[in-house]
Amino acid sequence: MPAGFELRSDGLYKLIARTRGDGYDPLYLCDPVEVVCRTRDRRGEDWGKLLRFKDPDGRLHEWIMPDALLANDRGEWRSHLLRLGLRISPAKTVTTHLRNFLFLVEVHRRATKVDQIGWCGDVFVTPAWVIPAEMPKRIVLDGQGEAEHYFAISGSLRDWQERVSALCIGNPLLLFGVSAAFAPVLLPLRPGLGGGFHFASNSSTGKSTTLIVAGSVWGGGGKQGFVRSWNSTPSGIEALAQCHNHTLLCLDELKELPAEQAGRIAYELANGHGRARMNGDTKRSRRATWELVFLSTGEFGYMTHILNVEGRGYAGQEVRVCEVPADRAKFGSFDDLHGTGDPAQFAQTVGQAARDNYGTAALAFVGRFRDIGRDQVRRRLDISMQSFRERNRSAGAAPEVERILDRFAFVAAAGELATEWDVTGWPKGAAMRGAETAYSHWLQRRGTPGSFDLQQALDHIRSTLLAHAPARLQRHRQGKPERDQRVNNRLGFAELDEKGEVIEYQFPDHLPAELCGLYGHELAVKALRSIGALVKESEGRNPKRTLPDLGRLRVWVIIPSKLFSSEEETRGDV
Repeated sequence: MPAGFELRSDGLYKLIARTRGDGYDPLYLCDPVEVVCRTRDRRGEDWGKLLRFKDPDGRLHEWIMPDALLANDRGEWRSHLLRLGLRISPAKTVTTHLRNFLFLVEVHRRATKVDQIGWCGDVFVTPAWVIPAEMPKRIVLDGQGEAEHYFAISGSLRDWQERVSALCIGNPLLLFGVSAAFAPVLLPLRPGLGGGFHFASNSSTGKSTTLIVAGSVWGGGGKQGFVRSWNSTPSGIEALAQCHNHTLLCLDELKELPAEQAGRIAYELANGHGRARMNGDTKRSRRATWELVFLSTGEFGYMTHILNVEGRGYAGQEVRVCEVPADRAKFGSFDDLHGTGDPAQFAQTVGQAARDNYGTAALAFVGRFRDIGRDQVRRRLDISMQSFRERNRSAGAAPEVERILDRFAFVAAAGELATEWDVTGWPKGAAMRGAETAYSHWLQRRGTPGSFDLQQALDHIRSTLLAHAPARLQRHRQGKPERDQRVNNRLGFAELDEKGEVIEYQFPDHLPAELCGLYGHELAVKALRSIGALVKESEGRNPKRTLPDLGRLRVWVIIPSKLFSSEEETRGDV
């Protein structure tokens, strides 16, 4: 305690020397406040003090006060203490005395300050708990990044297993969602597998309930348990991501996210970093970083949301947010209602159970991870992932499909580890089967294990030809035009056989920009070649054809039978 100050049971006092006579008169500064320890970050910078005090309701608060706040007399530190509920005297001289106390008070205890939850070496930190609870060097979490969090514990692990986890059995989407909740803890073992899964359905099928159940692994207490909303600014989404590092982020109602932001946010959430920004001193501030798995819901697909603004999607976006249909089960999102009367009643039952029992499963999972050790966990993770890949790999799959398969395998392995470690209470293989069903539904919705970019280009070419073939493709037989056809704004030519069937689409000079769309000429050519729909001579040149008004020349030739039969093959059941 600095000289001239005294901490009593009813408050902190400054001892003011009497102007007449000996002794001191105590000046009340604030309610009792304890300086727990000195803090600094892992680089030995950003020093501060951990303060502990109670608000008028008796609730205990802790706040890491940066020493830098005491460098000026603006009183930001005082305003923050008042917001947290510390009673401070309004007397004019009190601010100066209290500021001097906070500057002069010294403690020998030290703690490493971290500004992000998740793994810090071999220690896992959340606002609600730290594992291991006892350690030689204390680590404290600076909770200023998010004013409100839902990392909390309610009930016991057995309560959660019996009332929440048990109802997931027989319901692949619930099994998959809960398995995904455990996966972020394992990300340091397999960097790069973070990303999102979007549960899409245009009706009330139970997709939001799936998020509530998955979120109960980590916490709850909010209106929707652990679930947050997409309704936020890009900076707000970044802050949420940073506050869910190595944990699950649940985001409901995609329609709340402006479509023009969806593409960039998909990359940021999966890649693990936000935008670089300048601070108040016009210096580059530290970029927010994170590793996480996120679950999302919406009445439409994530790629559909992007297409509404950008006109096309990219394979990179698809890799980062995998769309899993939420309405492929017997009862929307559910297959087994566990004796309840109907899907709505089951959703209410399991959802309420998840709102009442939460936070214990993640605590147990992280504890088991530390007990077993990273090397052994990594070996078991790799074996389980390899098993999933071997059982679900498609012949000739595109590289992006292989990457997505890895993420589904990662989630499956996380769920199986949680089962082996007696966290879920599920039978062995349940998590694997749930992930396999989710992957199968994802692949069916996608339509092909081939390249996403090539498939999108082909879809555009097909739709353009179907829309404009009757009016804008001039029909002819070996250069002789159909007499009864009037063509405006000609796009190309369509050659007919003796029966009047179109056997070739023909385009002089190049494939029209309208036909290629946003995908460009090079990608359109590559897509057509991939299915054998583009005619080439042995030397790789375009063939010659006789066209009305143009004579004989080299043209780009597309075979309709190849183009549209390929669509049937790739769009069928996988």
